[in-house]
Amino acid sequence: MAIIRGRKRPKRALRGDTLTERLLLRLIHRRQPITRAEISEITALPLSTISFNTNRLLRSGWIYESDAGISQGGRPARHLHVNGEKMYLLGLDIGVVDTALAVADYNGRIFFRQTFPTHGEPHAFVKKLSERIRHLITEEYKGGSFGCLGVSVPALVDTETGELVRAPNLGWSNVPVREWFERYTNLPVLVDNDTNAAALAEIWNADIAREGIPSLLYILVVEGVGSALIVDGKIYRGSRIGTGGFGHLCIVPGGLKCTCGGRGCLEVYASNRAIISAYRGHSRDNGRALPVTDIINLARRGQRRAREVLSGAAEKLALALRGLAHGLAPSIIVVGGEIANAWFLIGPILSDRLKGSFIVPELAAIRVLPSVVPNRPSLVGAVTMGIFPEMTHPHQRFSTVEPQIANDELPTDATHENNIHPGSGRKGNPSANKSQNQRSTLPALR
Repeated sequence: MAIIRGRKRPKRALRGDTLTERLLLRLIHRRQPITRAEISEITALPLSTISFNTNRLLRSGWIYESDAGISQGGRPARHLHVNGEKMYLLGLDIGVVDTALAVADYNGRIFFRQTFPTHGEPHAFVKKLSERIRHLITEEYKGGSFGCLGVSVPALVDTETGELVRAPNLGWSNVPVREWFERYTNLPVLVDNDTNAAALAEIWNADIAREGIPSLLYILVVEGVGSALIVDGKIYRGSRIGTGGFGHLCIVPGGLKCTCGGRGCLEVYASNRAIISAYRGHSRDNGRALPVTDIINLARRGQRRAREVLSGAAEKLALALRGLAHGLAPSIIVVGGEIANAWFLIGPILSDRLKGSFIVPELAAIRVLPSVVPNRPSLVGAVTMGIFPEMTHPHQRFSTVEPQIANDELPTDATHENNIHPGSGRKGNPSANKSQNQRSTLPALR
């Protein structure tokens, strides 16, 4: 973990060499609220070791306690929670149409969000975004301790350098995203493609490890179509440039031209852009382009054309999924993006087509489910990158500054649309620090 230093005298922080503390913090983060006895049962560590290290975490402010209920005799148990306001995180999701910026607490609870149109030359755009980030840190949340900036991009990414290698839908190539953001924000930066970021959000929210799911194939449908494979609770990254070019799998030889230069790619038929284009080309409202959300709402109300367009996209997606499902045999397939809100229509199509295509009966048991984070999952994933960066991005190297708390209070006059001010959960109401919608999932302790 890494942060920028504040102005006041720093308090003691969780140090990188305190391995037991870090492992316990990860476990508490995943299972909160949890008692010391429950931690001992899971880890097989003696209670004395757990008490010593959790007390250190309590003194340093990384966790806090609450009553665990009525005692059955002896000293009452205490629940442990992660203090979400110990450190704040930044997430940036650069999309083809627009870009979203978010600020969250250490539990991943987003309390600030802002969107910008994605346009202009890459360097100028990164510089403009960096200026906004610096203003947030130095003015609107002055005195707070900030961790990593997580950046999601719709592109192939060099996992070691954080460089955007190629983004056909953006028209960007060889853009040193991490280097530029680090230079202009003075923050450590983690960069990943949007599908991996969305899959990370799924891991974090769906409690995959606790449910005993050994493998999961995640499909993200946005302006393009991407894939990510989760094995034993971790994203499989493949080569240095990674995986995820699922949207450029040819499903119609000699078909429509794609932004990658090829023809018949999946995303020409099943992406948000494809859905919008197909609906616009056959609608009666003067060709006005409706967003995918509106098309889904029309389909929900029974409009024939909207249902035909979404069903057609689902058929093409199912066709492409057959090959991946046969080759990878995942336990579950999860579909994310706005199209997941149309599960009432596309869910049965995907399940039926996949079940009818397997030559091995056992493979027909693969479940196809909508994402638990259907809207902007890559932004949620970008925020999540900074919670345990050594776990989510072990191959990216960046200079680490010890995490330290600079100030106990944040400004009370900062107001933003759709905000929950981070100071609302301060002393006297520690339970407000806990994310209400977060069920974090991290690799099991070894």
